[in-house]
Amino acid sequence: MGLIKLRDKDIRIAQSQRFRDDALDRSWNGDAEGLIARWKAEARTMKVAIEYKSSHFGRWSKLSTTFYRSIRLGTTFKSRPPEWQAVTMGHEIFHARQWRGYGPSKFRTRYLFWTRWRWAIEVQAYCESVRVLVALGANDDTIRDYIADRPAVLWRNYAIKSIWKKDVYAYTLLALKDAWEEAERRVKA
Repeated sequence: MGLIKLRDKDIRIAQSQRFRDDALDRSWNGDAEGLIARWKAEARTMKVAIEYKSSHFGRWSKLSTTFYRSIRLGTTFKSRPPEWQAVTMGHEIFHARQWRGYGPSKFRTRYLFWTRWRWAIEVQAYCESVRVLVALGANDDTIRDYIADRPAVLWRNYAIKSIWKKDVYAYTLLALKDAWEEAERRVKA
């Protein structure tokens, strides 16, 4: 079987803002704790438990994951600066919104079995992470470094190697750059 090429539809799905948090349309001026508290309250409203992983998951212990009823934060979460905790929490609460919006069976099927959808779902959440960085007032170099690293993270950790690598890199960077520009426009408005 040949490599999968991303189509326009896949790219539109990845750039969708269907589950975005409107609270990120304003500046939070470094108030990472405020954003985290907001998302913890949202998780309680959705009846999603926030838990911390133990180290027995091996290399997966450091990665945060979201399931229909729980967000499991990696072992390094508590030791990270509040701004990066907010980026991770924003990403994971976004996945919780996706689970709710698509429904558990549709989300699970799309994520586990359709490589294009897995890529799009992750890119949507990384776009939300970029919006968090902008709302917190992160400098351009921090945002640029975060964006530059995302395609490699996707390639390494999300079993999407059946997609053309150049597509993963090019379209991920394009979607995140667009999210950055849109977030800056909204925060400044």
